[in-house]
Amino acid sequence: MNRSSLMHAHADSHMQRDLMMAAEFQRAVLPAEPEVAFLKTSILYRPYAQVSGDVYNFQLNREGEMSVYLGDATGHGITAALMTMLVHLSLDHFPGNLGTDEILRRLNRMIARHDTGLSIASQLFRISPGGTLRVSHAGQPSLIVLPATGGAPVMFAHGGCPLGMFDREMVPYLEETRQLQQGDRLIAYTDGLVDWKNTRGQHFGEQRLLHTLGSMRDCRLEALSQQLLDAVLHHAGDTPNQDDVTLLCFEYCPK
Repeated sequence: MNRSSLMHAHADSHMQRDLMMAAEFQRAVLPAEPEVAFLKTSILYRPYAQVSGDVYNFQLNREGEMSVYLGDATGHGITAALMTMLVHLSLDHFPGNLGTDEILRRLNRMIARHDTGLSIASQLFRISPGGTLRVSHAGQPSLIVLPATGGAPVMFAHGGCPLGMFDREMVPYLEETRQLQQGDRLIAYTDGLVDWKNTRGQHFGEQRLLHTLGSMRDCRLEALSQQLLDAVLHHAGDTPNQDDVTLLCFEYCPK
């Protein structure tokens, strides 16, 4: 091996080591399942590569309300991972009683000011002990509510733009509300789940997701994430995914 090849091999080794360290750091700052008396939680986090462009965060405010943030940065690799870290750390600096739309609005201004050329599709929702759900979206697939009564899945209409695309609010960030009932389930996911293709180039898709969730109403929440992923893998067959997949499942269970 000549000197140039040795230098390239040495640089590749350093890069791999740095990526491994970045992946370890990223996983270390992701929160564990929250221990909240009125919520059951199940998390599935499956990065496409060593580092992920997906990020999630949980915060409990003074009123006992649980906030959940889910984000999906553009691109892959270390740049997308750095964007997730920026958002993750910034969330800790916002008052816990701000509206979900206002938090997204402030995050958007902060990211746009840095002019990184990156954006992050986002979703933020807050659940009170009494079951009030407040949710805002920024280019992220809609939060899904599966009513315990067996009714049709509930989705939300207002999307907004991914954070960081524009410093002005081109599409308003709006907060929507719903009253949860005992046993209602909430499904939040990044689009790597529904964009996974099969050998014929067909996406798993939102409609297939809703149908699959409807067939799993009797499934324990602890198993729901894995069973849903198994359904996506069955659809994909031998086709590998090209994106990160994060799936957050909750069940409202007040005492």
